[in-house]
Amino acid sequence: MCGICGIIPLRGATVTPDEIRWEMLTMLRMNQERGEDATGIFRGGDKPLIVKANIPADKFMSLKDVRDAFNEVTTYLGHTRKATIGSPKNNQNNHPLVYNNWIVTHNGSIKNTINLPLKDAPMVDSFYFTYVFETLGGMEKTGDLSRVLSEIDGTYAIGAYFMPTRTTILFSDEKEQRRIFYNINEKEGYIRYSQVRDEMLKYELKPFRLLKVQNGEYQFEHLNPKAPWDIIDAVSSLEGAAETPQEMLEAVIELLENWDR
Repeated sequence: MCGICGIIPLRGATVTPDEIRWEMLTMLRMNQERGEDATGIFRGGDKPLIVKANIPADKFMSLKDVRDAFNEVTTYLGHTRKATIGSPKNNQNNHPLVYNNWIVTHNGSIKNTINLPLKDAPMVDSFYFTYVFETLGGMEKTGDLSRVLSEIDGTYAIGAYFMPTRTTILFSDEKEQRRIFYNINEKEGYIRYSQVRDEMLKYELKPFRLLKVQNGEYQFEHLNPKAPWDIIDAVSSLEGAAETPQEMLEAVIELLENWDR
């Protein structure tokens, strides 16, 4: 079991870098109980940065690189790791994970990871998400993410960042141990989230509920990994095969009546 946490500034944020540092270090310390094998942070913004090490959060916070990382008001992702697959002594296996444009922090396990066609990829199942997100691009279509999740045999709580558009996404499955708690500080303009709850984290992000922040604006979308994507694809393939709505309806009915499940 690992822990994820982070700070996401909103448009017009008045929160200061010092306040962000205090918030992040507090949440990393809170999440240390979920994993002590490694700790890491990602800083977005104009100069993206990852700092991670195979030490628990209380020791990680004293590193100079960590203290110096909090020098601007931008998105920060945090992770505390309890290692399962991939030795934490190899820092490449620790979170945050990066592949091209995507930064990912993941709590959970994936059973049906594919053999990724990448040389020197981290030896952790979590990297599957990083690779898949990159193939989806900027995640403009929530349905694409739902389709990917439908093929995953495993568990997940995700905090991820797409660098070209500075977009942050949060979501989790329905398992209790993957819950993400959050609060929206409207006064100072930022979102704070963590898997270990304190009195400030007022809300729980519901399972398969996507929290997306782009251009300083946040929105919620619904993920549907349990949709019958095979049927959806088959129905979509009928487009253009019928000349009238009635013919399309009849074609869909015939498809479903003969569907072999």
